[in-house]
Amino acid sequence: MQDRRKARFESLLKEEISNIISREVKNPNVGLVTITRVEVTPDYTKARVYFRVIPEEKEEETLKALTNSAGFIKHLLKKGIRARIIPSLEFKVDKELKVWERIWTEMSDENI
Repeated sequence: MQDRRKARFESLLKEEISNIISREVKNPNVGLVTITRVEVTPDYTKARVYFRVIPEEKEEETLKALTNSAGFIKHLLKKGIRARIIPSLEFKVDKELKVWERIWTEMSDENI
């Protein structure tokens, strides 16, 4: 029951953060961002937000911009989500997808 509730909360955060970044964050250093997943601590006080950005060259700039905008995004989350606790946000570039893309490419090349 607790796991399902946490998963639902993470999914809600992912959707809301994605909407806020695309509609409200006006920083020119933020590229085209896709939120890939959100992981919330068991006490719901912290959330790691993993993202990908296009073009990949803007990853570091976007990470800095999102980190600087974390307070603003949390403020907007408070308005949009009915929850007792809104977690503090920590943004991270999702490196896991890069690993899978590389593995997929290598496997595809071997099959040709």
